Amino acid sequence: MNSMNKHKKSDLITIITVVKNDEANIERTIKSVLSQTYPFIQYIIIDGSSNDGTLNVIEKYSPHIDLIISEHDEGIYDAMNKGVNNATGEWVFFLNSGDEFHDEHVLSKLSRYFPGNISLIFGDVIVIESDGKRVIQKHKKMSRHFLLKKTICHQSILFKKELFSQIGLFNTDYNIKADYDWLLRYYFKNKKNSLYINLEVTRFLKGGFSDDANKDRIEKMRLVKEYFTSWEYLFMFILNSRALLLKNSAYFHKSSKPVAP
Repeated sequence: MNSMNKHKKSDLITIITVVKNDEANIERTIKSVLSQTYPFIQYIIIDGSSNDGTLNVIEKYSPHIDLIISEHDEGIYDAMNKGVNNATGEWVFFLNSGDEFHDEHVLSKLSRYFPGNISLIFGDVIVIESDGKRVIQKHKKMSRHFLLKKTICHQSILFKKELFSQIGLFNTDYNIKADYDWLLRYYFKNKKNSLYINLEVTRFLKGGFSDDANKDRIEKMRLVKEYFTSWEYLFMFILNSRALLLKNSAYFHKSSKPVAP
């Protein structure tokens, strides 16, 4: 951040926060970044032309933010790409509005693994349900089988910036699954250079742009078809169809219950 200009470039982590009209949550995210004990941070906020009080909150902390961009964008992944293009750190981390680091030492713990040829470091996340329940989402080893069925939350990943030159930025053709697409590109080109750390990295509220289940499913299957074999695609198609059938069956069973007089 602005007070941390003396650093080795190899140590510098650029944290990118994307926000639009989220006055209620942006301050919590900013405070989480500023509380990190790791000393070598560049902090960038990309705002999508907010018209609520978001920019007033950001301005309050502007002395501690290296770059603030507020302009129209084409969605969250376009904004994240803008952040990458303005990053000067060796490493990049995305902590979007409403997200928080698990504690103030997270980046210091991740930085212990910088030496060597590792290009992507990831841990686990805590998802906070609408009822306040906290669920730890474990990622463990990145593998073909894991990525076929699941993905790794970008809120748990520390990216080496050079990867975005080698693999490309997020594909904005995807509204929900651009981070999944990026991980698949990464895996099939650099799968030996990632490192899983048994560490709770961030926590975030369940909900938001990625909760459109139908669009999520469509984009996921499009990517499975592109990156995996026809047999793997068929497996996922059957799996998703079964899950959808069970969900609909449960809904109709619930709605068909007789109403008490």
